[in-house]
Amino acid sequence: MHESAFEAPAARWARFSRYVIRDGYIRPAPGAEFSTYSPGEMYRQATQPDAFEAPHRALLRLRQDLDLRSLTPPPKDEASIVKWCERYGLLGLLLQEVEMAVMAPRWSTPPGIHAHGAAQALVNPVARHFTRGVRGWTERSTIWAVFPRDRIDDGQLVSASDRAPEQWRTQGWDQPWVLRRSADGDLVKESLLPAWARFFPDVPEAQRETYPYPSPGGPDFWKLYAEPVEDFLRATAMLYEILESFKSPIARKQLRRRPADTNAGATQSAQAAHQAMAKLDHLFSSIHPCLHFTPDGSPQMQWHSASLMGAIAMMAIQDVLAGNRLVVCANHTCNNLFLAASYQARFCADRCRYAVQKRTYRDRIKAQVEAGPSRRLRKKAAPQSSGSRSRAPKHTK
Repeated sequence: MHESAFEAPAARWARFSRYVIRDGYIRPAPGAEFSTYSPGEMYRQATQPDAFEAPHRALLRLRQDLDLRSLTPPPKDEASIVKWCERYGLLGLLLQEVEMAVMAPRWSTPPGIHAHGAAQALVNPVARHFTRGVRGWTERSTIWAVFPRDRIDDGQLVSASDRAPEQWRTQGWDQPWVLRRSADGDLVKESLLPAWARFFPDVPEAQRETYPYPSPGGPDFWKLYAEPVEDFLRATAMLYEILESFKSPIARKQLRRRPADTNAGATQSAQAAHQAMAKLDHLFSSIHPCLHFTPDGSPQMQWHSASLMGAIAMMAIQDVLAGNRLVVCANHTCNNLFLAASYQARFCADRCRYAVQKRTYRDRIKAQVEAGPSRRLRKKAAPQSSGSRSRAPKHTK
């Protein structure tokens, strides 16, 4: 396993001590403790004794345990998902896709003016902008204009917690919106409701477009944030599909050609490989190199991922580049894909190895029973070879 580049202080990820699944969402449990950890450090230490399993391997193993025939998991699968999240946190799928978000405008007093004097005569509408950068999210505010008090309809000072009225949008206001990167790489401007608000189910439905959402990445954000179980399952399956499509040597050769050059007669595995490469590029779009300085002042180039899902994808590819093989489990009732460092590895888990051993033993016993007693007697009474010496009978005196 390569030395991880994810151990920069900026690459820490959030998690809670307990999660629950309620109303189709994975969310922090009431009273759960908030903490942060380094996925990269966990990746680097995964080979040490008593260490946690690296996040990407644990996610592949989770996918193996889940019944993905339905996007509504049974209680047993829900318990496995919750256990995984309590160790690694949510995947951060919202932060993976959205690159910029503009919140609903609200009235505020001009900067530098106290709550008395001139503040009684002036207010200004402010829109908060969240932007995803190389090292994380930043927040800034856009102040469009300063309006005198007498231009407000009811003649009263509007509280800073009240949303700016609709009529002031003619001064240049826009609806709240997000800038999202689609799976094919395009930047798409969308309403706040489908792309952003659906990850905050505890916000009243009537307020989801206008709610003052916390800045991404902070404790207040993670306390409110939740991930749909369906989205979590799709992301888990996508990682498996990406690695599965790269398994074929023919498909890997096809990846050297541009997708437009792949003719209609290309193999199904080659087409799947190009689609998987596009998905992988989408995950990598949230990862950026950044310069970090060690405690002794030495510069170091490291990677920062805006989401845990992006970091997991890069860890999986790093494993492949480090020489780990993509292996299909030899248990024919499993057939799951896993990463193996040993060339002798045949099973994705001990239970698959034990299952095959038990099956082989039962098949052998069954074959002996079906052979009947005559075969066993023949085997028992088989003649000795000509080269063996016959023992002389003993004579009693």
